[in-house]
Amino acid sequence: MLSIPSLHRRDRVPKIVHHDQRRDLIADAAAGVIAQRGFTDTKLRDIAAATGFSTGACRHYFRDKESLLCAAVERVFTRIFLKLAAVSLPLTMEEAEGILPCTTAKQKDWRVWVAYCGAAVTSPPLQIMHERHYGQLEAILMARLPGIEAERRMLAGTVVTVIDGIGLYATVQPRSWPPNRQRDTLRTLLASCLPAQAAVGGGQSSIGLCQGS
Repeated sequence: MLSIPSLHRRDRVPKIVHHDQRRDLIADAAAGVIAQRGFTDTKLRDIAAATGFSTGACRHYFRDKESLLCAAVERVFTRIFLKLAAVSLPLTMEEAEGILPCTTAKQKDWRVWVAYCGAAVTSPPLQIMHERHYGQLEAILMARLPGIEAERRMLAGTVVTVIDGIGLYATVQPRSWPPNRQRDTLRTLLASCLPAQAAVGGGQSSIGLCQGS
């Protein structure tokens, strides 16, 4: 008589592992730990505990803690800033406000971003990464701002400086910088540079870009 394998044997069903998803999960867990402990005090074992994986599993996807922390920063950079690259219309005040740490999720990401910027001060590899990030952000903004190249570069730098400054203050002093103060400050500093909302039907916004420039 032929022996028919049991269909209930779990070891006969191969486990499907989505490696990209698992890699992102570990990187996001690392971001969560950085938000709580800071960049330099984050340990691989803490990240592993946050994911439920072993440290060996984490090392399977990242060669060392530094590469994992960098991956976490890349995830945060994507969530905070890279969505600006998905639209070709002129940058609006509403989009700029959307970058600020005005929600719980954004506050967590900004804690990672501020910790990363602080760590970059004494880390040459992070300085290189930091320069690349801000160069990429400047290029994204320049593509969505008006004027000749020199004007767009200056305006992009202004927008980045204002958002960075507000984000830093709101992250370090959240009680003193609630969402309404963040938005009001942004609108005051960038009122002459960005339209209040996206143009309707492809037309120009009623609030011109860089009025008086």
